[in-house]
Amino acid sequence: MAKRPRQKGIKNKPATMREFISAVGNILKLEGHTGLRVNRIARYSGRNRSLIGRYFSGLAGLQRAYIMEKDYWIPFFKRFVLTDADGIAEIKETFTSLMQENFRFFLNNPEMQNIILWQISESNELMTEISTNREIAGENLFKVTDPYFADTNVNFRAVIGLLLGGIYYMVLHARTNKSVVSGIDLNEDLDQVELSRTIEQIIVWACTAANNKETIIPTIPMMNYQFELLDTVVAQLSDRTDPTGTADLMLKNECKKLKRSIPNQVLSLTNETQIRSYLKMVTTKLSEAADLLYNPERKLNPDAELIVDVLKGISRHYFDTIPNEVILPKLFCLNEAITYNQKWQRIKEKLGAVEIDPFLIDVVYVPFNRLTLPDLEVNWHDYKYLKMYAFILESETAELVKNEQDLFELLIGLGYNHTRFSAYYTNKLKKSFEGFEPLGKLTLLEQQLTAIGQTTSRTLMSYCPNKATVVEDLNKWIVIELKKGEGTPVGLGEEIFDNSLNTVLTTSELSCWQKLQYDAGIYSEVNVDVFTGKVSANFKTKRGMRPSSNSVKSKLYGKEREIYKSLQPYVNKMKEDIDRFLM
Repeated sequence: MAKRPRQKGIKNKPATMREFISAVGNILKLEGHTGLRVNRIARYSGRNRSLIGRYFSGLAGLQRAYIMEKDYWIPFFKRFVLTDADGIAEIKETFTSLMQENFRFFLNNPEMQNIILWQISESNELMTEISTNREIAGENLFKVTDPYFADTNVNFRAVIGLLLGGIYYMVLHARTNKSVVSGIDLNEDLDQVELSRTIEQIIVWACTAANNKETIIPTIPMMNYQFELLDTVVAQLSDRTDPTGTADLMLKNECKKLKRSIPNQVLSLTNETQIRSYLKMVTTKLSEAADLLYNPERKLNPDAELIVDVLKGISRHYFDTIPNEVILPKLFCLNEAITYNQKWQRIKEKLGAVEIDPFLIDVVYVPFNRLTLPDLEVNWHDYKYLKMYAFILESETAELVKNEQDLFELLIGLGYNHTRFSAYYTNKLKKSFEGFEPLGKLTLLEQQLTAIGQTTSRTLMSYCPNKATVVEDLNKWIVIELKKGEGTPVGLGEEIFDNSLNTVLTTSELSCWQKLQYDAGIYSEVNVDVFTGKVSANFKTKRGMRPSSNSVKSKLYGKEREIYKSLQPYVNKMKEDIDRFLM
């Protein structure tokens, strides 16, 4: 066999050093630390052993160079930093992330596993030095945590020490002997997720047990960990080619945990924005999981039903708090479609009994039909509107709807701004004044305008939330017809029928201004949905536009300083006026 030509010259020093370091890693993986001898490293690298002394000042220097390159704790301590300004929430989040990342890195890094095994297997000056340096770097974190756990019954340093030792021990058992510890097998993805979640639980328990005065607020990224196991289980079940007629036992257990943990997480949050963000994350993940497990070709979908059941429980508890934009899973919609189809049949029968035009009945049916269309996404607003719409239609059609005009008024009161309804209403109105003299036509239009304005509103919701309200839509059409007719009153225009107030504020400024008053107790609306709906209905921005309810809601908690700086002059002016009156 031909010998590898010897590379000469200082130009090859970096490449030679790299080959020596790589040789150390290969020996550690194949033979462990006991195989790290000068001659063996030289043979593995194909280099002269004397170069180890020349480039690294000996074996210890080479080993140090290798460890410094592979030891992930060095970059960890640069990334995970605490300052004196940080509180218990930051401590919890930092140490949770630090320990979880340590677990993931150590689990997937055989070289680091061998380094730790080497460190605890023999007395070695180099290993002692490396360990001491890690401790010194970690001390910067503990200097911040110590004051928070002083005079409590929690030794946080001991907690982290046990976590660190436990991670090392369990990983080495799993990777070296393929064995389990307390029934946990870290060669399995599910058990890895469980251990990662348990790391967070232990740190949370320690922070809570310390009885610190600060409130620990879970962050959304940390809350995501409780869904990691669900995601893993769902991914495995979705790949299953032999589904049974019963739900998976592991999925059942995970769904039970979620039913308990989700309400507890909501209770730990301190404001509506946090609650809405959390519920959006939860419902979105559950919807995605249910859709992944649902197969329309199967007669039974027990696994998807489990997820949908969790989602239904959340919807019962937080019906008005779930964000409108959350997309609902197909199985949820199909299940609800069965119930709402029964309601629709009763409503349809009542409408037919008073001889409502079949075309108008079909228009009324549209919100019910959304649940049954497989290619149409149904969001939480659609479902929430349907629930209100169906209840009022079913309870009031028998008593209050005797003809089409009664139905018109009921649909207007329900905020039913579907284009087909507006088109039907205006076409019907056109036909009603065919053959009328101009003055008679104007009289009829003004009567309709009055009737629309006096219609009892049943809700602040609209069927299409991003479209003009049904009152605005119909008023606009009637106003245009009045303008086209002869004898139109001077100055008659859309502004007469617009009761909203004009402001000089942007949407963000208007939203924050109203929220300041809401928080100060000036308004007494029952919830934010009602409040934002009324702000949307009663105020215009400086551009003359009425902001949508969703737009107002999304900007209630603006944090930009410029928004509040622009509002400050108005507050100061009001305060000056009040002070002047009180003098």
